[in-house]
Amino acid sequence: MSNPTRNTNFDSAEALSMYLADHPNLRRLELRDCPEITQLPQLPSSLTRLKVNNCTRITSLPQLPESLESLWLLNCPGLTSLPRLPDSITDIAICSCTGIANLPQLPAALTELLIDNCPLLAELPLLPTLLRIVISNCPKIVLTQ
Repeated sequence: MSNPTRNTNFDSAEALSMYLADHPNLRRLELRDCPEITQLPQLPSSLTRLKVNNCTRITSLPQLPESLESLWLLNCPGLTSLPRLPDSITDIAICSCTGIANLPQLPAALTELLIDNCPLLAELPLLPTLLRIVISNCPKIVLTQ
């Protein structure tokens, strides 16, 4: 069975939208160095992994597919909030997303959480399912039950 992956730097939101429309069974998407994209289009319902890296002008994410298991947001300083996180997510990495001040409710299935250089993030609820947690360079963070 084919497991298509796309790892690229799209030069426009339209190019990304067209690619996603042509690949409705995409399971993994990595967007890297996409300075022209300010928001993502609707994502395929088959997506299990999303990595957004150095897309500095993205301000928001669309509703995430219920199939998503892994979410990595790296160096997205324009991002100010996250949508509801699907219950299927098991690992999240949020690094250098300096505009995020709070997170939505974390999924109960979450086992790994990495947060680095998110200076506005103030509160983080801990889950009993977490097996690995790494928090660094987040001076305001308070861990809560």
